[in-house]
Amino acid sequence: MNFLNLINRKPDPSPQNKYTASIPNSDAELFTLSTSKQPIIALLKSNSDQDKLRGMKVITAMQITRKDVTPFLPYVINIVTTDFKLKKLIYFYLVNCCGVATNEILMSINSFHKELNDSKPLIRASALRALSSLQIEEIFPILMMAVQRAVSDFSIYVRRAAAYSLQKLIDWEEASKETLVQLLCKLLGDANPLVVGPAMLSFQSLCPERLDLLHSNFRRYCRLLEEVEQFFVPVVLHQLLRYSRTYLDQQLLNSQAKLDSDLKLFLDTCTELLHYDSPAVLSTVAQVFLVLDQTHYFQQVIPCLLSFQHQPQHQAYLLLCLLEEFAKKVPDCFQPFYSYFFVCASDSRDIALKKLQILSSIATEANGNKIVKELGLYSRKESEEISVVSITTIGKIAENNQSLTETATKQLVTLLKSYSPLVTAQVIVVLRKLISQNPQKYRKVIVHCARVVENLQFPKAKASAVWVIGKFFSFIPTLAAEALRKLTLGFTKEQSPVKHQILNSAVKMFSEAPAPIKPKLNTILKHLLDLAFYDISYDIRDKGRVLSSVYLGGNLSFLENEFLFKDTGEVTTKDEKNSVFVPLSVSYLVGRKVSGYSRLWEDINDPEHLKGTLETETSGLRDQETVPTIRVPESTHYSSEEVTRVAGTGLEARLAVNNPEDLEAFFEESEESEYESEESGEN
Repeated sequence: MNFLNLINRKPDPSPQNKYTASIPNSDAELFTLSTSKQPIIALLKSNSDQDKLRGMKVITAMQITRKDVTPFLPYVINIVTTDFKLKKLIYFYLVNCCGVATNEILMSINSFHKELNDSKPLIRASALRALSSLQIEEIFPILMMAVQRAVSDFSIYVRRAAAYSLQKLIDWEEASKETLVQLLCKLLGDANPLVVGPAMLSFQSLCPERLDLLHSNFRRYCRLLEEVEQFFVPVVLHQLLRYSRTYLDQQLLNSQAKLDSDLKLFLDTCTELLHYDSPAVLSTVAQVFLVLDQTHYFQQVIPCLLSFQHQPQHQAYLLLCLLEEFAKKVPDCFQPFYSYFFVCASDSRDIALKKLQILSSIATEANGNKIVKELGLYSRKESEEISVVSITTIGKIAENNQSLTETATKQLVTLLKSYSPLVTAQVIVVLRKLISQNPQKYRKVIVHCARVVENLQFPKAKASAVWVIGKFFSFIPTLAAEALRKLTLGFTKEQSPVKHQILNSAVKMFSEAPAPIKPKLNTILKHLLDLAFYDISYDIRDKGRVLSSVYLGGNLSFLENEFLFKDTGEVTTKDEKNSVFVPLSVSYLVGRKVSGYSRLWEDINDPEHLKGTLETETSGLRDQETVPTIRVPESTHYSSEEVTRVAGTGLEARLAVNNPEDLEAFFEESEESEYESEESGEN
């Protein structure tokens, strides 16, 4: 090889170029990338910031797609750069890899500590969030000092980061709760709506029982509520609701009391939030009015909640739960909207059942006929559960509205002719209660029960039919005796509830039987008592012995109204016992108290518990609105002078400055740096 060829020869591709060639340039392709670790490590070791940025983008895409990125930690923390975009990705990586490889992270703590004093607020905020996510005991003193400085920082981004850091410091054993509460008080007094949301989130985690910390901030929060980020609005509303219930709701003790002016301010602010398209905000506003029981606001809330039709199934169910609570309190307000709750073919099981519960509450004389007719159609649905509940709902409507009893009963009697055994069985269960109100009017129903009782397959329905036959034996004595004879033939094959009712009916019919059929019933009863004596169930055997002893004594009349035919209660299904819980709480949804409920909500429905706080005069405390204090970086040569406006932040605050002549220039410079940081963050 001559000298000229040696000069013109192309260099061999470096290992780094060979590895990184497999990394696509398009950011969208990074989420579907499947490559080894070596190309990414080669990019992180590169001297070029562009290559490092490219490598960090690959790692970020892997984090988002839930892939293991911990092997890259030693290479990431060794990156030294001044590029703002690269730093943001590094901090994002560290926040999501906290608690891993603590020895390597401790080696780079100095760089974190240095960037906590960076001139760019977004760098300071990112460094603080990354540092608070590490959960390393050795850095706790540094972290506490950083948070103490951050809560009074000039930039809202740093103060937001301080609020998030307080939530993480709660779990540190070294952290003093009193110190954290003092820092939280400064953040709660911040007038910027971007800080209010994270601060209230920290309040909810750190000290939700310290509602007295909200005295001086309550009115300001009400005024700022529309400016708070939508994600944090439900959090702020929940805490303001608890405060209002504890200190402002005088009507809880005296229904005739005048509405407090601060409570009215809060309620009026909540009505302005009804234009939000967020189901979380709408449901929280609805909870506010339900808990405070301000019925004159309900007409504004109910139409907004009807947007459940356009929401996903899980969100629609929660809105329907709230509508059910409103329906129980003000059913008349639903008069124009009852058709919204008709079951659709696309409705899930839970939504369909919830709609049926709402229909049972909002049925009135004006719309009852249409609702009952619609419910009758649901009995033909393929879902057996929907068919059964729709029939039960008709029974509820008949029980709750005397004016609709006749309409509902006619519909149920029509359904008795159904070819579905399940529908017929459930109709008998529901009619059992209605027949008791006017047996003469529904004699045909009693006759139908006697004719079909032996063919019923469902134990509950069969037991109800036997109960009807025995209870109203005097209306159809001959037919009832024949039905009892047929039931006796299959006594040993019946379920225990049916056996109990057969024995009860036999005793009652024998005690009331006219002379012509008394011998027949005597034979049937004796045979039933013999069968009960050898039954496999302890309860049936014991009952048989008791009735045998009474039967041999010849005095069965005293049993007629004593216990054999006592109605045990409603035959319709009972609602879930969740009305004692705050709407949409986890305890409300599952129907029983769960861990954590008592800490936030249990006492707000107890007038005795709230009597002391409601009688305490706190209006003067709410008049003392706090003015936040903002720290100027120590590198400036300014010191103390009060001003009432900060350019570019929209805050009323106190600033410590030294040179009044250069004050305007200082504001302009701060505004430009904030604007540049926002632009770089968006890019």
